[in-house]
Amino acid sequence: MESNPILDFYDIYEYYSTPYWQKPWFYVSAIFLVGLLIGLLVFYIWFKRRHLMAPWDWAFNELARLSKKSLQTKDDIKRYYFELTRIIWPSDMIGIYTTKQMMNWLCFLKKKSLMLI
Repeated sequence: MESNPILDFYDIYEYYSTPYWQKPWFYVSAIFLVGLLIGLLVFYIWFKRRHLMAPWDWAFNELARLSKKSLQTKDDIKRYYFELTRIIWPSDMIGIYTTKQMMNWLCFLKKKSLMLI
């Protein structure tokens, strides 16, 4: 069988180049990006779980924890009032000044949020 010069195939490349997905820099970049995505996903899940509690539930829990403390010394009483101020301070801006008013306000917010659901 004779070869036809018109139909012969000629190699147009002088050398072989490895594809970019087989080079080391691609593997390093892919591992870095996958690690970054996993890290962001873990951070997002951790952040979301951490902030699932409603503010009034947090305040109820903090007030319950605070009411269990024993106040024996002057320093204990001082710490108690600092903690109470930290819990109640945001309510001071809306005109709540006593613990009873605070509890009523928290119950109102909790009922209001349950009605919205």
